[in-house]
Amino acid sequence: MIILIDGYNVLKQVFSNEITSYQRKQFVDWLVHYARVTKHKIVLVFDGDARLHNEPNDYAGDISVIYAGFGKIADDLILDFMDKNYDQEMLLVSNDQELVLAGEKHDIPSIDALGFYQLLKNRVAHEKGKDHVPSSKKLVKLIESTDPEVDNLMAEYTGDLPVETPEQRVIKEKQSRKLSKIQRKLERILKKL
Repeated sequence: MIILIDGYNVLKQVFSNEITSYQRKQFVDWLVHYARVTKHKIVLVFDGDARLHNEPNDYAGDISVIYAGFGKIADDLILDFMDKNYDQEMLLVSNDQELVLAGEKHDIPSIDALGFYQLLKNRVAHEKGKDHVPSSKKLVKLIESTDPEVDNLMAEYTGDLPVETPEQRVIKEKQSRKLSKIQRKLERILKKL
């Protein structure tokens, strides 16, 4: 599977508009490790010129780091890559709506940039034997009864404690039965991550 990543889109979701070379390099290092462990091909695209960053484009394994070049933008390269490779199993990582919609036209599912970053961070921490890195994913309490110990653990982990009502559960079950083609494809791909 190919994981096509809008590099600065991901990093700006995590850090802000000012991305340091250390943050960019750490992200690339995590992706190199992730590609080696999962055997997925990673295509990471950044805006700008590689010469300005003094970093290699070639990494060992199944990762390609591509800089758009002087005066060009990563979005154009990503759109072109999707147009040329849509027949391969691919996942787009970006919050850019233009890219997401273009991917949907080719049945290429996408996932949220911040969610992928957290998944990557947790996977690398797990593979390197560190403790789990807290996720930004919210926990939802599925029962209305209270257990102070469980409630405290959930609140500590997420910062809040939403309770799912029976009506919300029924609606969610109905929606999950009616998944679109691209949503079913995304579910299959997410199981491989």
